Amino acid sequence: MIVDKIYTDFSFEKGCISYCEFCKITQSVKKKYILLDFYSLSGISEYYLLFRDDNLPIIGCEIFLKDSKDGYNFFGKVSVLINSNEGYLNLKHIINKSWFRYKKKGLLYSKFSDFKNQSGLIFLSGNGNGIYSNLENFSIDFLKKYTMCINKYILNFVIELQKFNDKLNVSFVSLVKLSKFVKNFVLFTHPIRFYQKNNFTDFINKYCIIKKEYYCNAVKKLHFYKNNFFVDREKVYNFSKEKKIYIKKKSINLKNKYNFINFFNKQKNLIKDSDKKLKKLIIKSAKKNNLFKSIKYRYRVLKEYSTIKEMGFSSHFLIVFDIVRWSKKKNILVGPGRGSGASSLISYIIGITDIDPIKHKLIFERFLNKKKKSIPDFDIDFCNNNRNRVLKYIRSKFGKKKILNIVTFSSFLIKNTIRDCTRILGYRFSLSTKILQEMEIRKINNIDEMIKNCSCSDTLKILIASKNLEGRIKGVGTHAGGVIIDSNFEIPFFTIDKKKGYFLTQFDKKFLEYLKIIKLDILGLNTLSILEKIGRKIGREINYRKLDLNNINVINSINKGDTIGIFQLEGIGIRKFIKKAIIKNFNDVVNIVSIYRPGPINLLSEFVIKKKKRKNVLIRSILNDTNGFIIFQEQVINIAKLLADFSLDESDVFRNSVSKNVDLNIYKNKFISGCRKKIGLECSKKLFNEIKEFCGYSFNKAHAVSYSYITFYMAFLKYNYKTQFYKCSLDLSVKNKFKIKNIYEDCILHNINILRPDINKSNFNFKIEEKSIRIGFCALKGFSEISSKKIIKERKKSGNFKSVFDLFNRIDRKFLKKNILEILFYSGALNSLEKTFEKCYEEVFFYIKNSNQNLPKGQMFIFKDLNKVEKKVNVVKRIRKENDILGINLKNIDYLLNSKINNLKKRPNEYSSFTGLLTEINFKKDNKYVLITLEKKLCVKKVFLIEKNIFLKKKFSKKDIIILFYNNFKKYYFLNIVLDALKIND
Repeated sequence: MIVDKIYTDFSFEKGCISYCEFCKITQSVKKKYILLDFYSLSGISEYYLLFRDDNLPIIGCEIFLKDSKDGYNFFGKVSVLINSNEGYLNLKHIINKSWFRYKKKGLLYSKFSDFKNQSGLIFLSGNGNGIYSNLENFSIDFLKKYTMCINKYILNFVIELQKFNDKLNVSFVSLVKLSKFVKNFVLFTHPIRFYQKNNFTDFINKYCIIKKEYYCNAVKKLHFYKNNFFVDREKVYNFSKEKKIYIKKKSINLKNKYNFINFFNKQKNLIKDSDKKLKKLIIKSAKKNNLFKSIKYRYRVLKEYSTIKEMGFSSHFLIVFDIVRWSKKKNILVGPGRGSGASSLISYIIGITDIDPIKHKLIFERFLNKKKKSIPDFDIDFCNNNRNRVLKYIRSKFGKKKILNIVTFSSFLIKNTIRDCTRILGYRFSLSTKILQEMEIRKINNIDEMIKNCSCSDTLKILIASKNLEGRIKGVGTHAGGVIIDSNFEIPFFTIDKKKGYFLTQFDKKFLEYLKIIKLDILGLNTLSILEKIGRKIGREINYRKLDLNNINVINSINKGDTIGIFQLEGIGIRKFIKKAIIKNFNDVVNIVSIYRPGPINLLSEFVIKKKKRKNVLIRSILNDTNGFIIFQEQVINIAKLLADFSLDESDVFRNSVSKNVDLNIYKNKFISGCRKKIGLECSKKLFNEIKEFCGYSFNKAHAVSYSYITFYMAFLKYNYKTQFYKCSLDLSVKNKFKIKNIYEDCILHNINILRPDINKSNFNFKIEEKSIRIGFCALKGFSEISSKKIIKERKKSGNFKSVFDLFNRIDRKFLKKNILEILFYSGALNSLEKTFEKCYEEVFFYIKNSNQNLPKGQMFIFKDLNKVEKKVNVVKRIRKENDILGINLKNIDYLLNSKINNLKKRPNEYSSFTGLLTEINFKKDNKYVLITLEKKLCVKKVFLIEKNIFLKKKFSKKDIIILFYNNFKKYYFLNIVLDALKIND
């Protein structure tokens, strides 16, 4: 009699039912229930696979109806339920139409005109906040006419009855009376927005965080929903027998007349005669490359083509080919490959990838096989600068409405949730900082431990609120590169921001894969932008197929650890590892990139020191390239094929099952019985256990090879075109302070000088000047791009600036605000305009002091003598500011602080001293020392150990200028121990 309406976490602020709570409700409910969210079908993607055949839900969506017809105003929430496959399409149309309206008008609502096709749909009046919610006091005659008007525009309209609140008792009585005078069915429902009665506070907290409100204000608003929890309503509501009989007679019988999953599982070809077109393209491309001369290549192509054709994925290959071809025609650099897509020889032949899979022993079945449940996933890298151009082309090619970005759902993470709960409960921000610091100091990641040891009532309140929200759905985001082609308009969408020109799928990536919807990952890679820029600079086309992988000079430079700025090899740890491992060929680069990851990192020392001996000839041949270690997924596939006599399709399914721990016993027995004949029972068991251990973090070789091509190309360019390499790397790494500083230091090591910015010489980007690189305006922290372009334009038009006075007179005051002038001054960009630094200081700060006066250009300088400006420059401030703006100090600190240092250096003769800017602080675990790094100037720095007590007592912090005193003979692990330290004040 009473049907539950479940609002999941995917209703965001309107629902608070988590995955686990949903499972508990659906397992205990034996009657029908409705799964619906507000203008969203996202809950389906998370929960649909849980449903039992005997307990399928009624799927629907809640919409907001706002329209006027025949003199009546309709205003309220309506629940729309799906009753057939056609009903799904019609509901999707209503949802998408409403989101289009939101994009244009900024308001999310529906109109009667959206309900053109209503077959397979049931409309509920929505009682609580529905279209009858404000009509309780109207007469039955009015309600009758009102309902008859609705019936004109909605064919299958059902009067919804609810009684979870005292306020609804009046409307319940009037709607029961109304149902006697109209032909419409009724349906008694109960909304479930949170699991149990005590979860009401969690529902309020979630609402407050999403809507950015305070708890005390929201309690009054949401009091209406306090009874929206899961309970057996048949026992709670006391109806008379007559009412029960009447409601049963008038109630609509909800049935599931659709199969949602099978509706999508028909793979559609987006291109007519795609199989023939792909075949022609393969033959044409193969003839150009002379690949059909080899029997091995011919056999592989035939095998791949038959699989692609049988699985109906020819159109997928043609779509990706078209995107890559267009990008290359428009001189947009495309990556050589990414993911398992590089395993396909057909992809290589037609030009989607640039990796020869036979040459690198890559297996097509890792990418696509008949036993694989998911569709092939083409991940394509484009240079970051042009990624949006590629997306625009895809939208123009297939239609804007057919291309949807893939949604991601963010959840409540513990640290952010603690901050959010502190705010909504009305506590100060400092309390959340204190809680998080305590968690960090005590190294507690589990909130339950914090609750156990908590003594403060306020903190406890915050922690409990945070714990109850942790893991729930918080909001939506956009997948980094994922887009789908919705050719038949089958996917519902929504938008995050009405200003943005794209829509998001309401189904997440996993569910889209399950539905076999064509998905592309159009990704932007900054490294490709650097490669493209260097190529343009040196006049060389970036062609991976022509790259010499045996270039001994490049291999030697990698072995020396000269890999700063090189993709995948620039970290300190991997540079040290390379020096130990010694690279002999390109294959070693692939191995190192694959093994230097969190999973197999424990194998590093073994991998370098010794080769793992393998007795069996077959295993030895498979693992020979990786010193006898299992590193790649392809090696697991080959072991299963050659030793256990699995087919390649079965081998990939076996690898996937072992790595995900699914159906493990079935495959274990099958694998061991297959291997037993060739290597014996004990060896078979050992081999399976080894595979099980390695499978969790074994790497995709196709991806490793693809990315190693980029790595090797960058190493080649660095070796042959150093200055251009550094210049382009700096241009595109400006936002990464750590990386840019490393490149500066590497430039100095290779005898390439770094020149400070100059108002008359610098461009917006970095600039090559003979064997030096001049810092561009883009590298100045906080410097406006508009101001820099204005300065460069004026310089080109009227020549160099002759003085500070000349600069002020030629550039409009709005482009030379106080912060811009300070950046130019402290970075040293104005040094060339005046003879002395002090003179420059006087001119600049006179202008800053008088810039607020409404005087014409240059007039303030007529009365310059009347305004006295302090001529003494604060040297300590200058050093700090330069470091903050440039990220480095180009002038020696000792030279600038000469007088101050001489006064402080009076210590016994056996003491040595070092002055520098404090750049790094590392507190050692369970140690009385602190590791600190002092920098005197670029590439001149030193690491010291200082006692923790001394460090805390002196209250040192980053960017302090410190003079340290130490004894050369007193060391700890080769580091000098600080005996005394002083801070140099402003």
